[in-house]
Amino acid sequence: MTAPTPRPARRRAVPAFLAAVAALSGACSEKLLTPVNCPELCPGGQIVVYDTVLTPIAGEDSTFTGYVAANQSTGFLVSNNLPAADARGFVRFLRRSDTVFVTDTARTYTIDSVKISLTIDSRDSLQDGIFLLLYKLPPTIDSTATFSELTAAFTPEAFLDTVEVPDTLLNGRVSALLSGETLARVALVPADSGVLRLGVALTAPAATGVRILTVRAGTGAPTFQTYVHAAVADTSLQQQTITRVPSYNTYVTAAPFPQPTPTTLVVGGAPSARALMRFPWPSVLKDTAEIIRATLELVPVTPIEGLPNVSSSIVVQGILVDLGAKSPLVPDVTGTTTFTVPTSLPQPVEVLKIVKLWQGSTARPPALFAMLTPEASSFSVPIFGSSGNPAYQPRLRIEYVRPYQFALP
Repeated sequence: MTAPTPRPARRRAVPAFLAAVAALSGACSEKLLTPVNCPELCPGGQIVVYDTVLTPIAGEDSTFTGYVAANQSTGFLVSNNLPAADARGFVRFLRRSDTVFVTDTARTYTIDSVKISLTIDSRDSLQDGIFLLLYKLPPTIDSTATFSELTAAFTPEAFLDTVEVPDTLLNGRVSALLSGETLARVALVPADSGVLRLGVALTAPAATGVRILTVRAGTGAPTFQTYVHAAVADTSLQQQTITRVPSYNTYVTAAPFPQPTPTTLVVGGAPSARALMRFPWPSVLKDTAEIIRATLELVPVTPIEGLPNVSSSIVVQGILVDLGAKSPLVPDVTGTTTFTVPTSLPQPVEVLKIVKLWQGSTARPPALFAMLTPEASSFSVPIFGSSGNPAYQPRLRIEYVRPYQFALP
């Protein structure tokens, strides 16, 4: 297939302020006290702004997957029949010992209560009546569990507690406290080997979801706290707390996330997908033009779904060298656009700083990598057109000016 040629550059009317500058410059006249010949410095014409549209080289735009897995993300997803993704969460905590150290000595203990805490990172702010359902899972549930296997383990016998997400809480900590008669629900039997395996589901009056922070988020990780009464004579040392954080957390979905086709580019999902687009780069843009604006437009082929009233962002970066899926990204130079769902609108991303790196003798490859944030932990998986679908293919709009021609004597 022959690579598409860039659309011819189009002259555009000079903005009012540029016209004013040109008019003032054109009024130049020779001054006797100025030690130069005025016509050599006066502009010889008007500034012209050109714009052109570049499309990816045919067959040179691709989707690559496998960057960030669900268990490597900063948040896990939980939902109840949300069309974008029906998801359940799974957390495996570090082992809890049968003893607690007090004054450098291992002591046995009795359990007073247990608290399980989770941090809501995002939710539909207009959906009321959200509750999280917590389950104690058997050792047979591990990192290989499928959606059906995990859901089948959410039995009445495994139920721990219901945790309300307050209608006024947009993000923050929620907890379940088990004590007294409910404490037996979370008791760890010998088969558990001291490890609590937690399943998380959601119920609400309508289909919705939440994003819960994981241990990779840095703060707000799930915690499993056991408040104990240590076997020690000193009463001031008897009350102790054993805190465990996850050794593993992930989520599974009822259906796999969308996969790319020869005519589409996909960003998001888990394992996460990223789209690489390579563009033709005319010599006038590489060597002589002054680029004043560059906008990448990604066109959805289907409406972008997700969690209503929660924003996700498309991030675009340049590459240092073209190694395909493993191309190293240019650090600290990005373009970003944020969207809410549902939407079918083209997604514009300002990429001027990236495109300027494509100029000069040390130019970077004329290519862009697009990805979704938060990566591998968003309900949205945008599907955009590729060069194989001319009606929906990406468009890189460039506005530039040519070098200014000064008048000769």
